[in-house]
Amino acid sequence: MPNIDDIGHTIATALKAQLEKLDIYKRFTALVSHGAKCLCQTELAFLMPPLCVAKDDFKVLVS
Repeated sequence: MPNIDDIGHTIATALKAQLEKLDIYKRFTALVSHGAKCLCQTELAFLMPPLCVAKDDFKVLVS
């Protein structure tokens, strides 16, 4: 069954494909990623969104 994305997701995917070719975008995403990692180690860590949890944790228990 093919996956049908909404228009916003399609545009975001196309924009990301174009931006990933630019060095300035690569530097920007690296800086944001580094900042997020540093933020996790401070008293402001509560500002970070929760991490996504894998949904197949229960598959291990059932198997």
